[in-house]
Amino acid sequence: MPARVAGVRVVVAGGGYAGLACLIELRKLAPRAQLHLIDPGAAHLKQTQLQEALRRPLDDLRVPFDEVASRYGFEHHRQALGEQGVFAASELRTWRDEGSVPLATGRLAFDYLVIATGVLPRERPHAARDGAPLYDQVDLRELEGAGLVEEWLSRPDAGAGGASIVGGGASGVQYAFELAEVLRRRGMQAPVRLIDGEPRLLRGLPAGAHEYVTAQMEAAGIEYLPRTLFLAQQDARMRVRAVDGGDERELGSGLTLLFGGVAAHPFELRADRYGRVVLDGTALATVYAAGDCVRYAARGLDAMTAQAAVRKGKHVAANIARAHRGRTPVPYVFQELGYVVSLGSLDAVGWVLVRENLLRGVAATAMRRLVEAQYDLFVEGLDTYVL
Repeated sequence: MPARVAGVRVVVAGGGYAGLACLIELRKLAPRAQLHLIDPGAAHLKQTQLQEALRRPLDDLRVPFDEVASRYGFEHHRQALGEQGVFAASELRTWRDEGSVPLATGRLAFDYLVIATGVLPRERPHAARDGAPLYDQVDLRELEGAGLVEEWLSRPDAGAGGASIVGGGASGVQYAFELAEVLRRRGMQAPVRLIDGEPRLLRGLPAGAHEYVTAQMEAAGIEYLPRTLFLAQQDARMRVRAVDGGDERELGSGLTLLFGGVAAHPFELRADRYGRVVLDGTALATVYAAGDCVRYAARGLDAMTAQAAVRKGKHVAANIARAHRGRTPVPYVFQELGYVVSLGSLDAVGWVLVRENLLRGVAATAMRRLVEAQYDLFVEGLDTYVL
């Protein structure tokens, strides 16, 4: 572990998994450091559990930044870095050269800047703003999911139109099972379908996961439409088409949740194996990046997952501490320990340690809860992660 560092000024842009992990680790390594978080929100959101907001208040999944800032001694500036959260590579160079970033209250000086701004959906739908019941990840972070379900079920045609989840990745699968469970608990018969442009679900997991999930979907009454493209939604009707061609067709959908993929925000950064941002082939010695917005030139896990984000955040913190003391940085080499996808409150599927070790049902559910508890303890001050 790097020696403790005093007096360093660090600004972290983005309060997701990577940004928060970086700040928490820095406080441990640099107890007298001046730490700043720039994020327009009021709270950190546990994104990996967001599907539970279909039956729980969003506040159950939020950790107020004021609470975390008080615990770890950093200052939260409630705004976005850049103009409305958007900035360019040229601005990163300028901030590096000037050693400060612009805020509404003036310039904020730093010794090190960490970009952890995450991702946004590739294409945001406008239908929900026009009255159609279509929502994406950004909407679901801000709107009460239980309220969306209530609104849908209050309509006379809810049972006929059903609900649609678009996207066969982890988020889409988790929302489909969570919604089916909510309906089952309420004794409702409204259909739920999962629409996916790919031929199989959860491509990042072993093939056995797809087989298990499709069997559980059939048992839960979730209709599965693979190789199907979502085209558009108007009112309570959506248009789809088979991937291999054919005519468009309409499906009734009184509630549509869209998980059509994400992209780095505001653009995809590149970093060297130490976590330093690389622009035009040159590493910026005082600008680092962590989380989903950056790809590392390293052997370590580089996926868009909370597990990778936490490890990258901790890694960047360690290298900032080392750099400030004039020590050689260490490369990022963390390897994935496993991955679990929730299939409702009592079921899950995933793997641990080696991909061939597929977990299902009770074992996978226990692993999922252990991972969630580990992160909760980390935020509260007990670090059980091994860097």
